[in-house]
Amino acid sequence: MASTVAPCHCLVGLWRLVAPSFEDASQQKLLSVQDVAALPKTSSTRDRPLGTSSQAVWPDFWPDYKGAPCFSRPSGKVASDRRDPLREATCTFESDARALFQEFSEIVEACSLTSEQAETVAGPAGRMQIQTLLRSSSAKVWAAEVPGSSCGFTCSRIDLHLDMPPEAVMWAIYNVDERLEWDGDSFEAYELLCEATPQSCSRALGDVVYCRFPGMAGVSGRDVVQERFLLCPDDPVGGCAIVMRSPQPSRCASLGRPPQAGWVRATSLLSGFHIARKSGGALRLTAMSRTDLGGNVPAFVVAMGKKAGKRKPLEWAQKLQDHCRRRALAASMSKVSPAALCEPLSAQEEKHADVILKATKHIFKMSFLLEGLLMFIIAFSLAAVVLTQDYSLRHS
Repeated sequence: MASTVAPCHCLVGLWRLVAPSFEDASQQKLLSVQDVAALPKTSSTRDRPLGTSSQAVWPDFWPDYKGAPCFSRPSGKVASDRRDPLREATCTFESDARALFQEFSEIVEACSLTSEQAETVAGPAGRMQIQTLLRSSSAKVWAAEVPGSSCGFTCSRIDLHLDMPPEAVMWAIYNVDERLEWDGDSFEAYELLCEATPQSCSRALGDVVYCRFPGMAGVSGRDVVQERFLLCPDDPVGGCAIVMRSPQPSRCASLGRPPQAGWVRATSLLSGFHIARKSGGALRLTAMSRTDLGGNVPAFVVAMGKKAGKRKPLEWAQKLQDHCRRRALAASMSKVSPAALCEPLSAQEEKHADVILKATKHIFKMSFLLEGLLMFIIAFSLAAVVLTQDYSLRHS
């Protein structure tokens, strides 16, 4: 039986395929061929004035000859096991990235317009009952269900305070090795099944990924195959986006990933991310997921998922933000060229960055303690002066 459960401990990876946000999403448009053609092909976004960041730690990001956005480095090494060497090198896709992005936008907009109370609104999948799980100035989390469907939605919008462009953060999500570096605990396996290929009809860069997530006592692990597309929404929204959907079982088998014994095959009906800079300076991370977990999901797991619905998106976004900050810190301290820093950090570099971040946190804590101690000394001194004067007046 399929489940509407939000991310839980045993299946947290399914949530972390997505996680937070933009307003007026229905107004977003993809870059036209003319717009893309007008962009410089040889310059990098790292050459633009972006806050106060002095060095970039992401690859060049630019449109290719078909108008599809791409990084100058591949998104990962294509898995070679269980593949037919005679199969054609390029990917063909079942989904249209433009249609997926439009559906993603409409769902996010419907969630963003809801109040504190549960509401029933119209959406691309029909009438949706949306519940606001968390609402603050910098983070919002929603859960939604479609009457008559066993597959619900999770959606979140979280502000990241990072001095880097959207594509720098998207690289940490998009690149397989980079993702495993900071979110590896979510996966048993994360593989790229085919090389990234432009999709002419949508001006998106598409590939196919395979993910396997650990289970827990009494619950089998899940795996999922997804067609993944990298898009560039047009201004004024800007930024970059990823949308994903699972292909048909026959397509999964042709890519060397049919259902496997011991793992329950999940189906991603729609998942996605969007990252763009707000007018206030923060990066807004929007994520949405609708996944059929497949098999039987025990009631206690469903309850755990609902309880963790508020917390998991925030924890995931915090891990992403910390990773990007470590990258920036390593770049500022390293003599290596910024382009070389796109490779995974060595264990020693990662350790140094963690030590510096921890030391900074301890310094802040100590400053608060010293400030409190100073205030106590001042208060004690004033009290002593008052008592001394009072004693002098009584015995004068």
